[in-house]
Amino acid sequence: MTTATEIRTFTREEFYDFVWSAPATKLSKELGCSDVMIGKTCKAFDIPKPYPGYWAKLANGKKPKNTPLPKNDDPTLQSLTFYQHPSYEATVNEPPRELQFDDDIQTMLQRAKELGPVKVLD
Repeated sequence: MTTATEIRTFTREEFYDFVWSAPATKLSKELGCSDVMIGKTCKAFDIPKPYPGYWAKLANGKKPKNTPLPKNDDPTLQSLTFYQHPSYEATVNEPPRELQFDDDIQTMLQRAKELGPVKVLD
């Protein structure tokens, strides 16, 4: 069962307009998901997203063209819902986890440290 603090539903056309309104990194904060999730959603619902360089062109006064929304009559792809979970914000801002290696890799790393610096001749 989902314990969501906010539910946001879009039609396919509304989500297309939403995706083209700002960079995915900004939209992801609003939706409570990652920018990668926005990209995957676009792919799954056949919604084009801004191409690389689109936002830079826009910021420099150019008028880049939007990729038009292709027609799609599949009834299962006409509506999509995002659930923002209460724990999402905490996982985004948590410090990076310490890397963990298996015994073989730890042994090799220890041996590499014991070798000391590499001497390079002039």
